[in-house]
Amino acid sequence: YPGIASAMYTNTTTFSISSGGTISGTESTSGCSYSATIAPHAIGNVYDVTALTFTGGSCAYTPSGMFTGAAIYDTTAKKLTLTALDSTHSQGFMVVVTKP
Repeated sequence: YPGIASAMYTNTTTFSISSGGTISGTESTSGCSYSATIAPHAIGNVYDVTALTFTGGSCAYTPSGMFTGAAIYDTTAKKLTLTALDSTHSQGFMVVVTKP
């Protein structure tokens, strides 16, 4: 699942999900990389996102904690919307990716 995403409406990001459920990407402007695990939820086109971390470059997110959240896949539009919060709920991450 390769694609391009926009982080905070300003940064183009590479984005991929491996067949094993690993999300990875790098923001082109900052060089900040991120990775996470994604797994199907019990129902629908919903996925659990865990262990989302940010490293390298000049990341806008504090690298000290992990984010967790959810993703929804719209099969008609071929769009994945992922949202996650850090453990203190003080930082949020959202990305919308369209599959080519």
